Amino acid sequence: MTNPFVKWVGGKRTLLTELMKYTPKKINTYYEPMVGGGALFFHLASLHQFKEAKLSDLNEDLIGTYRVIRDDLKNILEALDTIQNAHNKAKSAEEFYYETRAQNNTELRIAEKFYFEEKNKIIRAARCIYLNKAGFNGLYRVNRRGKFNVPFGHKDKVNLYNKANMVKVHKALQGVKLTIQDFEAAMELNTMTKHDCVYFDPPYWPKDQTSFVAYTSSGFDGADHQRMCDLLGRLKSRGIMAMVSNASMPPVRVLYKEFPISDVKAPRKINSDATKRGNVKEVIIRSKK
Repeated sequence: MTNPFVKWVGGKRTLLTELMKYTPKKINTYYEPMVGGGALFFHLASLHQFKEAKLSDLNEDLIGTYRVIRDDLKNILEALDTIQNAHNKAKSAEEFYYETRAQNNTELRIAEKFYFEEKNKIIRAARCIYLNKAGFNGLYRVNRRGKFNVPFGHKDKVNLYNKANMVKVHKALQGVKLTIQDFEAAMELNTMTKHDCVYFDPPYWPKDQTSFVAYTSSGFDGADHQRMCDLLGRLKSRGIMAMVSNASMPPVRVLYKEFPISDVKAPRKINSDATKRGNVKEVIIRSKK
């Protein structure tokens, strides 16, 4: 099986068995907006369960990293080796982490052309993976200015990738369309058919004001959750199987009251208070039974 190449808050590796209960056995085109770590995509790719796939996210660095792994595996692995060695040999791994984070944030706003120069694409992709693995608990979080602000994860040594898995990731991404888009724009409703499948894994409905939703500077609010619910309805009207993951909360159940909802338990490890980590209640909402 192929595993995600990054750690991602709310990753779905532990829920694959539940998600597979509702995933069609044969899929023409698989869509996953808000792809994150892509656990379900990589699982389905390992099973050859779709003919083609279209993945998207609003996180430019994340999609850029997917593209580099797809198109230039040799150079991204060399770049990862370089940054991993630099971290592991640094007098202060913490200082190296914050220097790398600062450099990445400075370049982010220099000019858009930075993303389109081949060498820089590779550098940013390697840093994206490094910051994810060396930062606190695999978080990817940005402030309102779009700058990555995750603190150091207190790792003097890091292992940024597994080569055998990265080769599998590279192969799984061949022919896959990767776009930086809003989840609604990523849908191709005019051409989608009942043989397609969609999986949405949005930032969950916040339990309180401190809940984590800052994957991008734009955030994700109640209006966005309503848009997703409306989109699920349109997919349902076309007979397309679509699934949405979310927190098991009264507002979510009210919002999606017209759809089948299944309860699941998922282990969650992202919390500064260790006593609040453990299994949490989630739901899988579906466009049809």
